[in-house]
Amino acid sequence: MYFYTYYFIIYEMKNIIFQVNGGIGKSIMATAVCRAIKKAYPDYNLIVLTGFPEVFIGNPNVFRFYRSGMAPYLYEDFVKGDQTIFMCDEPYLAKGYLNKTKHLTEAWCDVLGVKFDGPKPDIYLNPVEQLKTKMQNPKPILIFQPFGGGSKDVQYSWNRDIPPHQAQMIANTLSQKYHILQICREDQIKLQNVQHIHAPFRDIFGLILNSQARLGIDSFMQHAAAAFNLTTTVTWVTNKPVTFGYKQNKNVLPDSKLKAVNTNAVEGYLEEYDFSGHRVHDYPYATPDVFDLNDIIKTL
Repeated sequence: MYFYTYYFIIYEMKNIIFQVNGGIGKSIMATAVCRAIKKAYPDYNLIVLTGFPEVFIGNPNVFRFYRSGMAPYLYEDFVKGDQTIFMCDEPYLAKGYLNKTKHLTEAWCDVLGVKFDGPKPDIYLNPVEQLKTKMQNPKPILIFQPFGGGSKDVQYSWNRDIPPHQAQMIANTLSQKYHILQICREDQIKLQNVQHIHAPFRDIFGLILNSQARLGIDSFMQHAAAAFNLTTTVTWVTNKPVTFGYKQNKNVLPDSKLKAVNTNAVEGYLEEYDFSGHRVHDYPYATPDVFDLNDIIKTL
């Protein structure tokens, strides 16, 4: 009797399978899309497949979340049946994103056919997580992410990261005012005059929430900070604030005195530059000094 009751309930459920490919920054941005999906389909259970399930812990819009490749009984429990909706489209192929006219989350909503609800991400930390990550220091805490995730075989991705020598100069100057936490993997470039942080993402979220200032690139830190309505200074080399940024941020673009050289984007397909930084021959400037450091430092 109980088996048949369970069987009936499963097949009466209305589910949406939402697949999120890519890195943790994209998963954080996907939480804004989850909010839009749930508003459009309030009677459906939202099931998320992601490489970073820790992003969705405590999210009231998500019924279940699974790590990609680790979803036991997903088909039997949520896919089987004729009421399931599949939302597995890739937003990086959406017109609004490729034309650089819309934020990625808005272009994502367009391809999924749901009304855009704004780009603000949602991250939920419970009180214990918030308390655990508070730091006591005489100086205010600055979260610094000069280098992104990307490919582990590329320590410096020129089209997204702050040039390492400029990142060190920034750290030297700002360390006089701030206690700097550099968010990095163990295999990434380590700056001097900073404290290196390679910790579980939930802990890093807490550190971001409890920080007094933030400086980074277009990577997961700025998205997590936006979830907490925090202002971040974000540097941009080839990516654009219109597609990945947030209105409360302070955006710093390459030095206005730099004149880009036309590299003809020989290998450019749907993007002008290779996001991972492998194609070093595409570098468009005559100097490694991409930024006017005063433009960055004065924001902090």
